[in-house]
Amino acid sequence: MKRAPDRQLKEDPRYEEGGPRTWYGSVLLRDEIRYYVENHELIDKDSFSEDNLKPASYNLTLGTDCRLGGKPKILTKDNKYLQIPPYEVAVVSTQERLKLPLFLIGRWNIRVTCAYEGLLWVGGPQVDPGYEGHLYAPIYNLSNRTVILEWHKPFATIDFVRTTPFTKGSGPPFKRTRDDTLAAHDVHQLSSGIFEAWRTVAKIEKRMDTFQTIVFSLIALIFTALAIMSSVPGLRAEGIEIFVQVPVLMIIVAAVAVFVSGWVLGRNAK
Repeated sequence: MKRAPDRQLKEDPRYEEGGPRTWYGSVLLRDEIRYYVENHELIDKDSFSEDNLKPASYNLTLGTDCRLGGKPKILTKDNKYLQIPPYEVAVVSTQERLKLPLFLIGRWNIRVTCAYEGLLWVGGPQVDPGYEGHLYAPIYNLSNRTVILEWHKPFATIDFVRTTPFTKGSGPPFKRTRDDTLAAHDVHQLSSGIFEAWRTVAKIEKRMDTFQTIVFSLIALIFTALAIMSSVPGLRAEGIEIFVQVPVLMIIVAAVAVFVSGWVLGRNAK
């Protein structure tokens, strides 16, 4: 017979069923995680998936509320990809909502596969006994390419460890000081200084490329014009000056066009 979930489970029911006390300090294996999910809502059943249950951990999936570069982004089935540009930061939430009893802690971090894509997770690693709610954390993309996370797909992992028995002398349980929302955690609307510096450098490089193109084009036009103009006296003597004046005029028009194009490109690069 299943025991009804307590609001804040203080004693491990496994001990009441005759479980060994040497379990204290042990990492929960998948059968124990499943037991606390089914009987005590360790992970809310609406988001729990057997596919994400591993031998001694559970894969957490990407939730709906995110922020990218300090700007809100809501993921849905029609907009399910979070694209993190190089050196940018995203603040993410988990789809899963946890409810830890007072004799368990959680330890979570980003999945190894995501870390090798260049993502750096900077959240608090321990989830305290008694915690209830979703998990939130900033994730930096330190690679030089865009990394994509998908809504409701695994991006982090968590394992659970039994503590010593909870007693009156154990101290007060976890007390929530912030609402269970992403806005309450990301109060400063975190953005990446590295990304802004990289974007500034990219703009400067673009302007330099445009400037070099304009300068070399103008130099080529100037030398061409000088070469033609230097031959004008000889051509005038032969009576064919008219055939030189038209090309020179075209070169001047081309020089003006190159200058205007460079000015427009420079404004667009800002």
